Amino acid sequence: MEQRENYVPVVILGATVKALGIASVLCTKALILEKSCLIGSEFVDTFDMQLKKQPGAENTELEDKLRDREAIAENKVLLPAVSASLFELAKEKNLKLCFKTVVLSIEKREEEYLVTYYNASGISQIWTSCIYDTAETILGDERKIEKKYLNIMLSGKADDKDRNMGSQYVSLSEGFYEDEWILKMEVQIDETWQESRKRFFEYWEQKKEMFCPWKVAYIASTFEFLLSETQEMIGKHWEWVPSNTGQGVLQAFYEGVQIGGKQRLLC
Repeated sequence: MEQRENYVPVVILGATVKALGIASVLCTKALILEKSCLIGSEFVDTFDMQLKKQPGAENTELEDKLRDREAIAENKVLLPAVSASLFELAKEKNLKLCFKTVVLSIEKREEEYLVTYYNASGISQIWTSCIYDTAETILGDERKIEKKYLNIMLSGKADDKDRNMGSQYVSLSEGFYEDEWILKMEVQIDETWQESRKRFFEYWEQKKEMFCPWKVAYIASTFEFLLSETQEMIGKHWEWVPSNTGQGVLQAFYEGVQIGGKQRLLC
């Protein structure tokens, strides 16, 4: 195959935890395109700090870095440390990342793909042989979303950890620190950000006596999704492998490493 100057073997959509796992193996053979300026936001910005690494999953560089930072405790992870550790890993391995980048089109040309994208540098194109889409949606298509949640971080002391939230659509779990709690509210899939926040504040007002022990610390800036499927072949050598499938940060990175290892044999 003739190698072009604007060619990279693998293009990864989304700077997710799984994407960094893939790229950590492929290094300069992969290019990550991210629409925001964030990394690992599918966990960090949804306050998803649960760790559910599957039995048999080996330790990864990410887990080692998090343990060095003392950011893992009782099956939870300190979320700011996730972003810091991923950026550190990207710098150490000289990974190729483009932030604030919008993918305009992906065209199949014989055995390769031509990816056209836009960022502050203007419109660019890159040829690739393989694409991994690690976002929750396939190029914005929300048909794989089964449920959608708005998560809120609360602070304060509470004696009763098994409080009834008064709604089957609301749950409460402990955070990383002693006085930290995460309230998870299920919202409609087609609800906007403004509508979801309004729904939460209306619920808070209705239950204000119950919420006396707490105050709102932060409202997550990204929705959490429950997906009906977690993998799909979009085209030849173009696969959708969403990062956050409810398995936790460490499992997402481990699965990315496994994908990267298999892909490295083909590059």
